[in-house]
Amino acid sequence: MVLSTTRKPDGGFQFLSVAHLCVVWCAYQQANIQLADVRIWCAAQEMVARRCQLSSGQQPRYQHDELKLLVGRRGGVTAALARLQMAGLLTWNATTLTFPLHVADTDDVAATMLAQIPNYRRRVPVPRRLLRFLAKGCSRVLLATTLGHLFRCLYYRQGQCRAEGFCKASWIAQVFGVSERAVKTARRRLETLGCW
Repeated sequence: MVLSTTRKPDGGFQFLSVAHLCVVWCAYQQANIQLADVRIWCAAQEMVARRCQLSSGQQPRYQHDELKLLVGRRGGVTAALARLQMAGLLTWNATTLTFPLHVADTDDVAATMLAQIPNYRRRVPVPRRLLRFLAKGCSRVLLATTLGHLFRCLYYRQGQCRAEGFCKASWIAQVFGVSERAVKTARRRLETLGCW
């Protein structure tokens, strides 16, 4: 990845912790949630980001219709939200959309994954455009490849977003349990789409 620095990417970003992203991935890997639910989770993060400028007296409203537009589907949203809430990955109602503050009590699978990630206690400034891209849908390998690059190559330092460093396809394959060859294909697709 080429070194680049900017205060924030076009369209802004949403801070997401490496630990939260790992827990979501592991919940999917263990079939506690579905891949479509990961899309809903990303869309929910975008919905929270959209409301970051509300004044203290304003009450946010969260509606299924907005979520459906973000993921580009009509059905399955209620069931997906139920699975995400059952897995402890978010809390949703008409006026509240929150994510757990701490995910320290992760299971062994998530703990093993986190142990392979340098600086896993940090937050990643995930571009909101990328959140919307993930919400619209992608394959599990494309998702894994995207997360791997976020973990290894995107930082927020001294008030600026910094894209720097390298991310080996073999590392992504090992950490996320996917094919190295498929990761290379996914990386080429992301480059073609202009994701980096």
